[in-house]
Amino acid sequence: MTKPAHAPFLALPLALSAMACSPAPGSSDAPPSALEPGAYSLPEGAARHDELLADLDQQIEALEAEAEAKPNSYMVLERLANAHARRGRLTGEVEDYTAAEAALAEAFARAGEGAGPFLSQAGVDFSLHRFAAAEAALDQAEERILIDDPTWAAIHGLRGDLRLQGGDVEQALELISQAEATYASPTTMSRLAQVRWRGGDYASAEAGYLESLARYHGPDASVRAWAHLQLGILDLERDDDEAALADFMAANAELSGYYLVEEHIAEVWVRLGRTEEALGLYLDVIDRTQSPEFMDAVASLHLEHGDPADAQPWIEQAAAAYEAQLAAHPDLAVGHALGHYIDFGPSARAVELAEANFALRPNGDARADRVRAYLADGRLDAALEDAEALAQGSWRTANTLGAVVEARVAAGLEGEPATQAVLDELCGLAPKAEPCSE
Repeated sequence: MTKPAHAPFLALPLALSAMACSPAPGSSDAPPSALEPGAYSLPEGAARHDELLADLDQQIEALEAEAEAKPNSYMVLERLANAHARRGRLTGEVEDYTAAEAALAEAFARAGEGAGPFLSQAGVDFSLHRFAAAEAALDQAEERILIDDPTWAAIHGLRGDLRLQGGDVEQALELISQAEATYASPTTMSRLAQVRWRGGDYASAEAGYLESLARYHGPDASVRAWAHLQLGILDLERDDDEAALADFMAANAELSGYYLVEEHIAEVWVRLGRTEEALGLYLDVIDRTQSPEFMDAVASLHLEHGDPADAQPWIEQAAAAYEAQLAAHPDLAVGHALGHYIDFGPSARAVELAEANFALRPNGDARADRVRAYLADGRLDAALEDAEALAQGSWRTANTLGAVVEARVAAGLEGEPATQAVLDELCGLAPKAEPCSE
């Protein structure tokens, strides 16, 4: 069973002057590859990613002018911060969140002591993986004398997201269920879908995302695209490639040109044997984002095609990019970078990052990553200890159960009843997975 694709909170852009001076893998100065990119065609969506960003830029410019014209209002600065944060969710660029933070800082300065946009601050802190700061901002937001139902639901929904990051599925479900009962919205239902997914209730998760789609009647195509994207990732965890591709194409039909959707389409194409098309799309996404995660995907394609010499430049460039990201934004980069080192080494670096990632967010997926890092580094006892914690825990995804099976098989325990019990549960979630279809 393949590891699931993780939709990043942020896909950080490269900022390496040295790399800007050297040819990128696949450039005219690179040796020709036996695997050549093929032509691909994606249906156009009702909205385009670049046009949505252009509209947002106009809104930001107008809000900046309004903020200057109303020097005593902090609420316009909060709207400006939220526009920057929304842009960040569409681009994955840290600079957008930095701009949001600057607007929030000015808003707090205008609001005076004890007042200000604490809920918006909590949202930005969460996006930047500053979880303790997000919790503190939520505490401040909840101290207001009057809180309407939508705000109360937003506060407790985000608290649920924080608990989920910390690995507490039950507490997350309780908080988000309270939010849903107080003020049902597309957001509360999407949050419920996420926590049910992590608890192993895939049917309820799928139904939740579909309900979230049905509830949303706004003009923002990215909201609908995001729901379809999550449905596709859920299907990838089930190893249902055809269903995943249909979901990703539906997301693309809502918002074409969105790199997170397109890279998942490329991933499914690889699984379906459409390798040349996938390579062409990956290269296009890399050209737009310079994301090392997609460089890793291209390296893996070359390795699977028997071209290690063509893979190596991509591996090296991705490693350099990850290290630059880790130096600049360690909390943001660690969860993505460790996958590179699990796959390509050195394994000691994978363990270092996996342990740092688990310290930041001790949830099931982070523990599963640590299992795989320990296995890559030959630390079987440590991998088995983490695998046992996963087997006994409440995080019941195909990803985490798969990590348990991998550790137990590596230890020669595949014939044990405990291993079979986990495998049976895994196959109940992902019946098309390789160990389930044999």
